[in-house]
Amino acid sequence: MTLHKLSKTFVDERKLMTSKELRILVIKVGLAFIGLGLDIAILTTNLMGMPITILVVFGLMFGFNWVFDMVAEDEDSLNGVKRFGNLFFVFYILLVLEFLGLKLLRFL
Repeated sequence: MTLHKLSKTFVDERKLMTSKELRILVIKVGLAFIGLGLDIAILTTNLMGMPITILVVFGLMFGFNWVFDMVAEDEDSLNGVKRFGNLFFVFYILLVLEFLGLKLLRFL
């Protein structure tokens, strides 16, 4: 689902949020998916190899689109996506901890 369709659904039709809040939500969810992808990719690259990592990254790209399709159909899931987007910084902290842990265990 494109940003224009989301804006039309949430801002114009349902009046759930403003367009500025929607853009901030999309950016936060995007950052959360990037952080989650990096977390999973660093582990799968070291433990399972590059082909599995490529599959995981493609899966996360489709997951990002699927989240907004799901939110557009069900308003109750919007609160969960907002919470997920607000915790985007946790994935980057976890990435640093994973890196240090893998360095300590000599996987990197």
